[in-house]
Amino acid sequence: MLMTILMGILFFLLIMVSIALHELGHLIPAKLFGVKVTQYMVGFGKTLWSTTKGGTEYG
Repeated sequence: MLMTILMGILFFLLIMVSIALHELGHLIPAKLFGVKVTQYMVGFGKTLWSTTKGGTEYG
């Protein structure tokens, strides 16, 4: 039972890392080509944490 829960948590974390890396693949070229990027967010729903740097909100 504990192993199943731990594997579920690990799976969730790996999916979030995968999404973050995928979105970086959009963010980096956009910034390099001078496109205004207002948000870089990972996940869905209500924002739990965010910070703003250089006109882009990261969360």
